[in-house]
Amino acid sequence: MNVDFALFMERYGYKILLVVLFGGAFAFVLGALGYGLHRMGHYSLGETGFFIGLLVIASVIVAITRGR
Repeated sequence: MNVDFALFMERYGYKILLVVLFGGAFAFVLGALGYGLHRMGHYSLGETGFFIGLLVIASVIVAITRGR
C-alpha cells in the first residue's frame, strides 16, 4: 500500500498539528505545576507525581465523556 505523503498531510496534517500543540501546552502546564508543587510546596516527588497523575486521569475522563 503506497500512501502519498502530501495527500496524507493535506488530510490529517492540521489534526496532527493541533494534537501536538495542545499536548505540548498540556505537558508544559503539568510540568510547571509539578515543579511548583515539588520545589515551592515542599511535597515529595512521589506526592507530586501522584497529584499530576490524578489530574491527567481526570482530564482524560473529561475529554472522553465530553466527546459523546
